[in-house]
Amino acid sequence: MNQDREYQDPFYNKHSNIRRWGSQISHWDQNYKFQFLTMHLTDALPWHVVLDYETEHTLWLSQHPQPWSTEDALYHKIKFEDFLSKYLDKGYGACYLRNIECAKALEACLWYDHGRDYWLTNYVIMPNHVHILVQMGETPLEVVLGEWKKYSANKINKIVGRRGALWQRRGYWDTIVRNQEHFENVNNYIWRNWLNGGIIKMTVEE
Repeated sequence: MNQDREYQDPFYNKHSNIRRWGSQISHWDQNYKFQFLTMHLTDALPWHVVLDYETEHTLWLSQHPQPWSTEDALYHKIKFEDFLSKYLDKGYGACYLRNIECAKALEACLWYDHGRDYWLTNYVIMPNHVHILVQMGETPLEVVLGEWKKYSANKINKIVGRRGALWQRRGYWDTIVRNQEHFENVNNYIWRNWLNGGIIKMTVEE
C-alpha cells in the first residue's frame, strides 16, 4: 500500500471511483485522497438542533449531490459547516474529551491503524468533538470511522464510568480535500481550533 500511495494524487479526482454510503446523509470517499472530517459526542448538540440541522441538510444534499461546484461548496461551508463548528465550540454537553485521559484514549485509537489503513496528517481534539485530516488508503472511510468510534467509546466510557452511545450516530461531517489551497485551509482551521481551546493537537514529532 505504501508504494501505491507514492504514485497517487492525494486530492479529489472527478475521474476516479467515488465510494458512497449513508441512507439519510450521503458520505463519500476515494482511495488515497485527503479527507477532512469532524466527529462529535452524542450530547455535543441539543436534539432540537440536531433534528433541524439534519432535516435542512438532508434536503439540501438531495438537491445538490456531491461532487459540488465551487459555489455549492462555499454555500455548504457557510450555511452548514460554519454553523456546526460555532455550535460545537460553545462546549455543550458533558465534554468528556476535556478530561486529558479521555482525550489520550481517543488519540491512541486514531493512531492504531496509522500507516496501514490510513495516514494521519493533522488533528485537534476539542472538549466535545474532534477534527481530523487524514489520507485514506484502500479501507473505506466508513470502516475506519466505525473502528475509531467503537474502540474510543469503550475506553472513554470505562474512564468516566458511563454506558451507552458516546458518539452521535450520524455525528460526523466529511469532505474530500479538493486541492492544495483547500488542504492549507483545513490545516489553518485545525490550528485556529487548537488556539481556541483545543485539548490535544497532532505534533510534528509524532
